[in-house]
Amino acid sequence: MAQSAQTGNAEQGLGEIIVTATRREQTLQATPLAVTAISSEALTARGINGLGDIANGTVPGMQFAPFSGTPSILAISARGIGIADSTQGTQDLVVPLYIDGVPLGRAQGLGLELIDPERIEFLRGPQGQLFGRNAEGGAVQFVSRRPSGQFGFDTSGQVGNYGHDRERLRVDLPEFANLRLQGSIVHSQHDAYTKNEPKGVYSQQADYGYFDSFGFRIAAEWNPFDGFRANYAYDDSSIKDSQPYLVWTPVSILGVTPYSPMPAGTDDYPERVNSPTYNQFFRTKAHGHVLTLQYDLSNALTLKSITSYREASRHGSSTLGDALVAGASSTGIVRASGGREDVDQNQWYQEFQAIGSFNRLDLTIGGTYFREKVSDQRRSYVTGPGLNAPALGLTPAALSGCIGVEFCMTGRSEQHAKTDSYGVYAQGTYTPPILDDRLELTAGIRYSDDKKVAVRTYIQPLALPPYTETSPSGPLPPPALFRAKRWDPAFTVKYNFTDEVNAYVRYATAYRAGGVNVRSSDFSSYDEEEVESLEVGLKARMFDRRLSLNVAYYHQTVKGLQSVFQEQPTVNPALTTSVNLAQPLKVDGIEAEAVLRVADGLTLSAGYSFIDTARYQDYDNPLTAAVDITRFYAVQAPRHSGNIAADYETPDLGMGKLVLHLDYALSTGHWTTPGGLPVVSLAPDYSRPQTRTNMMNGRIALRDIPVGSMKGEVALFGKNILNSTAYTFGFDGAASGGGFGEFLPPPFSYGIELRIRY
Repeated sequence: MAQSAQTGNAEQGLGEIIVTATRREQTLQATPLAVTAISSEALTARGINGLGDIANGTVPGMQFAPFSGTPSILAISARGIGIADSTQGTQDLVVPLYIDGVPLGRAQGLGLELIDPERIEFLRGPQGQLFGRNAEGGAVQFVSRRPSGQFGFDTSGQVGNYGHDRERLRVDLPEFANLRLQGSIVHSQHDAYTKNEPKGVYSQQADYGYFDSFGFRIAAEWNPFDGFRANYAYDDSSIKDSQPYLVWTPVSILGVTPYSPMPAGTDDYPERVNSPTYNQFFRTKAHGHVLTLQYDLSNALTLKSITSYREASRHGSSTLGDALVAGASSTGIVRASGGREDVDQNQWYQEFQAIGSFNRLDLTIGGTYFREKVSDQRRSYVTGPGLNAPALGLTPAALSGCIGVEFCMTGRSEQHAKTDSYGVYAQGTYTPPILDDRLELTAGIRYSDDKKVAVRTYIQPLALPPYTETSPSGPLPPPALFRAKRWDPAFTVKYNFTDEVNAYVRYATAYRAGGVNVRSSDFSSYDEEEVESLEVGLKARMFDRRLSLNVAYYHQTVKGLQSVFQEQPTVNPALTTSVNLAQPLKVDGIEAEAVLRVADGLTLSAGYSFIDTARYQDYDNPLTAAVDITRFYAVQAPRHSGNIAADYETPDLGMGKLVLHLDYALSTGHWTTPGGLPVVSLAPDYSRPQTRTNMMNGRIALRDIPVGSMKGEVALFGKNILNSTAYTFGFDGAASGGGFGEFLPPPFSYGIELRIRY
């Protein structure tokens, strides 16, 4: 469990964890929410360099899935509420990521390497009152390390298999003129897992699973007089990566199994592809400024301003390669090659807060403004042809309409979206003078005025290929408009049975903004998705604070579920439409976390999550006749998931301390993408493949080695020690009919790390 980040020893018990889940600093055990906090030390021990390294089960109720297998873009899901396609510039997130108080509007960049974190907070359940739009399933808060004002540095380097190397450096400068400065830099890369050989057939022929990331951050803190603080930070990150190789699992539908060049039951990355394929790198970039001003008017009242400007982009191409053929009769002559994605985004964010404590009332009020502009361009291709059948004498020039072209464009669209969102919120906690001050009543409400306008500026005309970038556009649809003005309340009743045991009941609502599916042919908009939740929780520390136990039960109803359907005819997997389902989705769940300080230096931790989405499955397809019952699949919602971990630290051995960590995360079968398959087309022997989590990581280190006036560390680490091949992202074969495409997780990796601190 992530709360193994707590500090302390066997005599004093587990230490306190401070979080800001309620917009004010509060101990985790006193916060009446389901919250998990992971410190920087725990992130290092678990080998978490980015959010994509968090295995399902590590944070109860939350899942982090790399979209199409690429680590540069993530789909974050929570409590049975998922997202089908996190790449789209006109579709909003289910769980937003906040970096030092600033929300990231796009998933592009969520998979970037973490630059110098102090901790990460995972808030579960609707957070619409304090966090606003899109905090439907919860919120993730990334808290960066502040400049210390004292000279020091922390640097480390790693090397491992698959050509892995990672270098990190943080430097703090001495304070001068009330100014503190800090700089951090990180670089990480590894070689591809599958070679794309022989070379030279396509100009874009990258290997599969390559990764190269670079980022830096500069931070400054200015304290010109008592009570006032100004913090400025600029961060810049980039990733060059290619998706892992797509493997293929044949699935029987009506007894038809189409051709697949991949052998059935492939459970590991092949060393190289069986024929060269078109495969382009993705390049993801993000950078941003944030200025935070804080002024303590008195001991009871603090004013705060957060101003930020950020940009993010992602350019590259996904490929379906050998694994997904264009049709059952093609026998590999024509292969779908996925599509190119070009997304550019910029955003402004402004928030004002007033945080006060008055006698028996803690009050937080604030206002927010969010403006976002997004450009989203999509192109789909077919590679070919004939590279699997040279005996037939087929060459790239043999495909009619694609003469002289190594891949053939089958679809293209361009669209631009602009969002303006205003919010005003207030939340207060009152302790009435009864029951020995053990009762706390919290009420919060937020008003949102949310508007999004999306305009399609190009659509490929209905004509025979070849298509070019200068082809005139086909008929353009009218702009897609989303508008919502809404109130989202929250109420919490908390009772402190003792100083160490409390229970709470919380009611809350939140929403995910509507939008439009960039892959749809008619470009019709859909409305917001909203959730209403009732949560009952218990938080306790026992046995002289040697044991902490947090448990939560929730029941939530999702209305206007934003569902994705394959358009008819289903021969083009790039054409999908999003609509709001009329039927509500009801989800029940249980989450539990425990940390036990067994003995001096030994800590055991565990977490568990149960999610019941059994009532999710069968609804009428709103795009067809009412009798066309469609089976849906909850995204990233394993019924059971959890983790266990052990941390052991020896006393000082004279040459340092021996520190050991081992963690294991698991989950039962679940789907990573929605189904939306007509029930009448499924044969009795059809079984849509599910994935599972079976992930083990470990680290052993000799820490605090005396190196003059510095401290050294030597560590050995292993990730995915069990070499699990349960896929991280998969989808139905669409036109291919009888198969399931799967992206596997990174294979077992290991390495050594050297670290010096001063």
